[in-house]
Amino acid sequence: MKQFSCFLILSILSINCNQNTISDRKAQKEIARIIKEATTDIMLLEKSSKSYSSKLKNALAKLKKAQKIDERNKYTFLNMAIVYSKLGEYRKASFSLDKILKYNDPYPELYMFYGFIYKKVGENKNANNSFKKALLLYEEKIKDNIGDVNSQINRLFAIYLLEGKEEAIKELDKLIKENPNIQQYQTCRPVIENFQGGNEILD
Repeated sequence: MKQFSCFLILSILSINCNQNTISDRKAQKEIARIIKEATTDIMLLEKSSKSYSSKLKNALAKLKKAQKIDERNKYTFLNMAIVYSKLGEYRKASFSLDKILKYNDPYPELYMFYGFIYKKVGENKNANNSFKKALLLYEEKIKDNIGDVNSQINRLFAIYLLEGKEEAIKELDKLIKENPNIQQYQTCRPVIENFQGGNEILD
C-alpha cells in the first residue's frame, strides 16, 4: 500500500545519515550513498516481480558493505530489517533491530517495527508489548512538543494496533476538530481506514 508514506515508512526508509555515528565525514557520506543506492530500487518493488528476490538480496549485500564501514549506524540496520522482512527472514530482521538498540536510545518507530515482526510470526503478546512501548514513547514526545504532527499521527497507528480501528478514528477526529488547518490529519484518514496492520512494510 504505497500511500502508507504518512506513517513510519518515512522514518524506516530514511537515508539522512548526518548524525555523528562516526567521526569520518567521508565514511558517513559513503554510508549514505550505499543506503540510497540499496533502497532506491526496492521502495516500489512489487512482490509479483520476477526480480523481487534477487533485487532484495542485492540490496542486502550493499547494506552489509555499509555495516562494515560503521557497525553502529541505525539507518543501515533499519533498512536491513526491512529487506530481511521482505525476504521472510523475520528473526534476522529482529536481530538487525537489536543492533540498533545496542548502540542507540530507544525510539517509538523501532518498537512499532518490533511489534510488526512479532505479529507476523504469531507472537501476539510480544507484539502488544512492543506497541505499548511505542505508544508510551509517542506520548512522551507529544508531551514535550504538542505540535509534533508526525508523532501524533504515528500514535494513532499504535492505538489502532492496541485498541482497534474505531478508537484510532475517534482520536483522529479529535485531532481534526482541534487542528482544522493541519492537512496531514485530513489526508491520513484513508490510510488509517485501509491500514493492514503493518503488512505494508513487511511484505
